[in-house]
Amino acid sequence: MASTKPVNILEICHVRPSSTSPESSTELSLPLIFSDIFNLKFPPVQGIFFYKLTELTPTFFNSVVLPKVKHSLSLALSQFRPLAGNLTWPPSSTKPIITYNTPEDGIKLTVAESSADFERLYSEIHYAIESHPYVPNLSISDTIASTLAIQITLFPNKGFCIGHTH
Repeated sequence: MASTKPVNILEICHVRPSSTSPESSTELSLPLIFSDIFNLKFPPVQGIFFYKLTELTPTFFNSVVLPKVKHSLSLALSQFRPLAGNLTWPPSSTKPIITYNTPEDGIKLTVAESSADFERLYSEIHYAIESHPYVPNLSISDTIASTLAIQITLFPNKGFCIGHTH
């Protein structure tokens, strides 16, 4: 197994649902169903998508790709607002719920850069542990947990990947 090169974290930001939607300030509470509660026993689901762009420079990535990803994500969150919420367990409830009710809610977006072998990660079978630096961790505490986190990692002049955890 080849050693995994660490990623260089460039930015960690909070992407909120687009404010153009009138519902974006409406309080939302969504109860979990039986299968949701059953799945809470298992680790979060992680995935990673690779995009090969051999002419992708850091300048182009930061000025074109990244702003479009952030904008698209904000628009998508305005249509799928529970993804921007948090999993909480109210003291008066027997089950956890997903809440979206404050202007601070949104998802954590991590922007990183890596000099790892993109071609190998993109096209060959590799150990799962080698993909871990390219997927984000959820923000979790004793009282609240985020429902989604996304990481976009640039591989200069090779491409980028988008990792998600939910």
